[in-house]
Amino acid sequence: MCRTPRLIALFLLLSGGLGYSADDALGNPGLHNFPRWQGGNLVGAGIESTDYRAERLFSEIDWTSPTGISHFSGTKFLVTERQGKLFQLDLRSGERTMLLDLRERHPKGGLLLMSALPSNLPDRDKWILLRYQSKTAAVGDNFVSAFRYRSDGQLDPDSEEVLLHWSADGHIGGDMKWGSDGMLYVSSGDGGAPGDPNNWGQTTDTLLGSILRLKINDRGNFFAVDVPDDNPFRGTPGIRPEVFAYGLRNPWRMHFHRETGELWVGDNGDEHWEMVHRIESAANYGWSTYEGSQPFRPSNPLAGPTLVHTTPVVEHSHQEMRSVIGGFWYRGSEFPELANHYLYGCYVTGKVWAFPWEGEAPGTPFRLTGSIGQIVCFEEDPMREPIVLTHDGGLHRLHRAEERESRPLPSLLSETGLFESTQTHQLAEGLLPFEINAEASWNGSERLRFLGLPPGETIQIQRRPAGDSKRDPSTLRTVAGWDRWKYPDGTVIGQTFTLERGQDPLRVETQISMKQGGEWQFFTYRWRDDQSDAELVGESGDYATIEFASENLEPQELPWRFPARAECAACHTQRSMFVLSGTMAQLNREVDYASLGGEKSNQLATFKALGFFPERFRFNESVIAGQNMPNPHDRAHTLDERARSWLHVNCAHCHRETGVAGRASFELLHWLPLAETDLLDQKPAVGLPGPNGELVDSLLLAPGDPDRSEIYRRVANPIVGKMPMLGGTTLSEEEIALVRDWILDMDSGNTSRETPDDNRSVASSDEP
Repeated sequence: MCRTPRLIALFLLLSGGLGYSADDALGNPGLHNFPRWQGGNLVGAGIESTDYRAERLFSEIDWTSPTGISHFSGTKFLVTERQGKLFQLDLRSGERTMLLDLRERHPKGGLLLMSALPSNLPDRDKWILLRYQSKTAAVGDNFVSAFRYRSDGQLDPDSEEVLLHWSADGHIGGDMKWGSDGMLYVSSGDGGAPGDPNNWGQTTDTLLGSILRLKINDRGNFFAVDVPDDNPFRGTPGIRPEVFAYGLRNPWRMHFHRETGELWVGDNGDEHWEMVHRIESAANYGWSTYEGSQPFRPSNPLAGPTLVHTTPVVEHSHQEMRSVIGGFWYRGSEFPELANHYLYGCYVTGKVWAFPWEGEAPGTPFRLTGSIGQIVCFEEDPMREPIVLTHDGGLHRLHRAEERESRPLPSLLSETGLFESTQTHQLAEGLLPFEINAEASWNGSERLRFLGLPPGETIQIQRRPAGDSKRDPSTLRTVAGWDRWKYPDGTVIGQTFTLERGQDPLRVETQISMKQGGEWQFFTYRWRDDQSDAELVGESGDYATIEFASENLEPQELPWRFPARAECAACHTQRSMFVLSGTMAQLNREVDYASLGGEKSNQLATFKALGFFPERFRFNESVIAGQNMPNPHDRAHTLDERARSWLHVNCAHCHRETGVAGRASFELLHWLPLAETDLLDQKPAVGLPGPNGELVDSLLLAPGDPDRSEIYRRVANPIVGKMPMLGGTTLSEEEIALVRDWILDMDSGNTSRETPDDNRSVASSDEP
């Protein structure tokens, strides 16, 4: 079914016109004297007031997916990149030197972090410890290894001494720290599928789901790893002696309190919760019988030597945090009010949090900053002030934020100034309806979209940077190559979700994105049953069952999730420039502006004529014809084009370079040739179990075999590990069949895996 003509008619039906006279005629290809958006009642509303902001350090350094930072000596720090590079960075001068490149030894590896040796080891200046993963088609191997310096100051990749090795495909943890007792502590994840179907969290004869404690002995030319005599389970049958504590899901970052010696860790949850733990010897933190303090799989009782559940010190629901990153206890002098506070963050929302310690209990957690990027690590600088490392931006330092006034968001959609009439869905002056080529799935709904730009401002369009694709962007000149749109402050973008019910579509939700103070805000309104207005949904989102009669008049009940504002940030990320539909490939289409007294014209050319783009940005209209995102529902396109487009709009905002999918490092960008997506014949980081909990020998994409392809299994699976993560609870049979048929069709060789040779220029710009 092709939905485009119906969307135009639907908008005209619900909008009741836009309030413009015939004098506002269309001067093809744009609208004559179309006004700009003045902000309505949203200007200054809903801005998150925080006392701190983050400033990027050494913006001239182009980091490629950094994963860890650790103090080395003086002003020198060590920084790892996921693809396998280790750098030394001088925090005073900004000088960066590469010390090691593991990409040839481990082309499928992931370098997580590093550590200098403690002062009690005599050869500490000759070695560095690295924590990394090396994946093969069969398994993921995890290592803690020592590498020796060469005389030229570089690390010798052939000098590797493996200190610890274990197998785990997913949830590998990701930290190691030296305790004040001289022991090395290593975190490991449960290594399995969502929901922990193998119960690795409570299985004690492996190294999985645990904090490990090791004694590293220097033997001169090599190291030896021993189990400390006072490890809590040493000599206990049925449990690995290295285990210090267990029952953890994915303990990502650890920190020892400098005064008390206590070990603190951030532990990624599964369905609902993120946790911060104070680690105690022999403790069982409950996963996967519990997720934090909440029951998760109560049918699997606590197991192992410790049958007492130790609950988190702090836990956050997924309505405010999606992937916790453990931090450290602040001990600097620049922010004395943060003394005795634990600083930590969230990879998905990009916000820094803190909570005070009040005797034996935490105070209320609070946000320190707005979103600064995909936080992966915290470290202290030489003055004990915090450095925050982001996967998509590099190093950041905290500063005090300027005071700014804020007021609450309007409680009703009619009070925002976005509509002349919410009853008829008539937009206010300065808001332009727009359409896109390929819609993401959201409970079978259709969307009415609109855009407003403030006076005198333009959308800045940049080429895609090298880190966004394995291809050199200088050779990529199709419309898809110009998908980085930077909107000005004061921009508002909205979409109203509607469900069919005969001639009177049901409005369910209006989602709003607005940029103020350099940051994007995301909030949503739920429409009343009488369709007269919509009410603001709280920060934590909401659930509802939508009752309506469909076009065939059969009553339906549809579960609906109104997303929390933190959930919006899971998709609208810095890597996607926060606006998922704002790309050339999505907006390159013909649109009929008859409702404004105009004519049918190309939407991009209309944006240009309206002054939405800088004057120096020029179109080559003879080339943009046909260069657009295929509509997955339009069978005029090939099966491959439709499936790749569907995967892009539903999944690529996470599954892309430095996307929030994290360990699932394949890319689903539609412009990438299939051979460059890292899908083919690759093991999933975390595979789903079979219907009876059995292990499935799946691949990310097994051509011709959808039942062994994790891409299809995640789409078709109704409950655990469901993808897409957001966007509703129900995918249509048509959408599921599209992905299945695409994989089946690969067996006949109908899907191209080659890199197309396309150097046609569609636009030019003076910007880099």
